[in-house]
Amino acid sequence: MANFENFTNLYSISKTLRFELRPIGKTQDFIEKHGLLKEDKHRADSYKKVKKLIDEYHKDFIEKSLSSCKLKIESNDKKDSLEEYCELYKKKDKS
Repeated sequence: MANFENFTNLYSISKTLRFELRPIGKTQDFIEKHGLLKEDKHRADSYKKVKKLIDEYHKDFIEKSLSSCKLKIESNDKKDSLEEYCELYKKKDKS
């Protein structure tokens, strides 16, 4: 039978506190009069649509940029091989 004591109290518990700001008085009136909540809703909806479009452009840009990138497997001291890239990647001093 397993000893479950080894699995308890291993990690601290994190809790999230939630606060809510509620406009009152003239602030509430101002928000309603100027339609600020409608603007925020429209902005949030637009962001979702635009984000998809931007993500597609970004993906296309990466694909086009990397499609012409070719690395030789072995080094011939021209700094254009996968082997040299690997060595540079593993270096601690990236300068």
